[in-house]
Amino acid sequence: MAVTFLHIADTHIGVETYGRLDPATGLNTRVLDFTACLEYAFDEAIERQVDFVVFSGDAYKACDPSATHQRQLAICVHRLSSAGIPLVIVIGNHDAPVAFGKANSVDIFRTLGTKGVHVADSDCIIDLDTRSGPVQVACLPWLHRSHLLAMEDHKNLIESDLLQHLQQLGARIVDGLSARVDTRYPVVLAAHVAVADALLSGSEQTAVIGRDPIFLTSTLARPAFDYVALGHIHRHQDMNAGATPPVVYSGSIDRIDFGEEEEAKGCCFVTIDQSGPG
Repeated sequence: MAVTFLHIADTHIGVETYGRLDPATGLNTRVLDFTACLEYAFDEAIERQVDFVVFSGDAYKACDPSATHQRQLAICVHRLSSAGIPLVIVIGNHDAPVAFGKANSVDIFRTLGTKGVHVADSDCIIDLDTRSGPVQVACLPWLHRSHLLAMEDHKNLIESDLLQHLQQLGARIVDGLSARVDTRYPVVLAAHVAVADALLSGSEQTAVIGRDPIFLTSTLARPAFDYVALGHIHRHQDMNAGATPPVVYSGSIDRIDFGEEEEAKGCCFVTIDQSGPG
C-alpha cells in the first residue's frame, strides 16, 4: 500500500508586516501573499490527487483572527473539502485560545461539520479512509501551559520547572500514541513542537529559546510512525536525516520577516510505501 499526502504548517494568515493596502482588494498585500501560497499548495495537492493533507498548526497569526482572515482560510479549506481530500489540522500555539472555554481559531470547521476536515485540539489518533486505503494520523497539538497550571500540584511551578513538566507530559503522550496506532497501516505523527537542535529563523531565536518545551528527536522518531510531520519552526529541515522515520519541519509557507529572507519556503509532498517514506 502506498499513500501520498501534503504536509504543511505555519501559514500564519494575518501577518501584515512590511505590507501595504492593495487597492484592488482592500486587503494587505502580505495577507494576499500568504493566501496565494496556501492556495497554490492546496491546488497542487488536488492536481496530484493526494490521499490526505496534514496541517501541523499555526493557521493564523493570532488565535482571534479577523473575519477577513477567516474567510481567506475558509476559501482554501473549502476547495480541498470539495475535492474530497481529508484534512487533519493540529492546533498550534498561535491557534490556541488564551483563556479556558474559548474556541481555538479553526474550531469553526469542526462546528460546521466541514466534510473531511478533522481538528485535533488534544492528543488523539484520527482514522482516515483515503482513496488508497486506511491511514492513521496521531496528533500532538501545542502543549499549552494551561495543561499544567490547572492542576493543583503544578499551579505554582516556576518557568523552568513548568517547561520540564511539559516536556515530560509530551513524551508520555507520544509513548501512548505510538503504543495505540495500528502499524498495519501507514501512520503519521503530526505535532506542533520545538525540537532540540532545530535551526531557527531570525526572530524565532528570541521567541523559542527558553520559552518553549523542547523535545529530543528520539522522543518523536518512534518505529510505529512512518513519518513525523512537524510545525512551529519556520525553517524547512529533517531532524532525523538519513534515518527512519523522517522527522520533518515543512517550514512556513512564506517569509514572516527579514530574518527568513534567505530561506526556501514551501511545503512537503510525501509518499509512504512498503519500503518507507519518500
